[in-house]
Amino acid sequence: MIIDPGMLPLPGGRTSLLKALEQVTDPRASRGIRHSIASTLAMVVAAGLSGAGRSFRSVGDFAADLPQDALARLGARFHPVQRRYIAPNEATIRRHVQMIDADQADAAVGGWLAAQVQQARAAAGQAGALTLAEQICIGPGPRRPVAGRSI
Repeated sequence: MIIDPGMLPLPGGRTSLLKALEQVTDPRASRGIRHSIASTLAMVVAAGLSGAGRSFRSVGDFAADLPQDALARLGARFHPVQRRYIAPNEATIRRHVQMIDADQADAAVGGWLAAQVQQARAAAGQAGALTLAEQICIGPGPRRPVAGRSI
């Protein structure tokens, strides 16, 4: 299944995913920042949800292929001279993902995904707490080792 980032349900306004990802601490000095950590991570999340996030290169390709409206929704930087939104390249995505606190990112994305499930249930008239399986799969929590390393 392929997810169109332009169609991602972003409850509470168009920027709720970005607001969730703004909780992730940006370890960089403020000088020379072109792409925000939150917008880069939003593109990583969109790539992962669409099935294209298997490597940094595939995420970079995914981001480069996004249309202008999707880049705008995901918080991409607007280039004033070129008059268009600019996606971060693969090297920038790699650096951003490697420099952040993975537990913070996990909590932010897991909380956002849990909110998506709960709001979808409420809209369908099935309001209630997440099941244990849903909490394990998408809830924020400790890192789970995969093949001898943390993901």
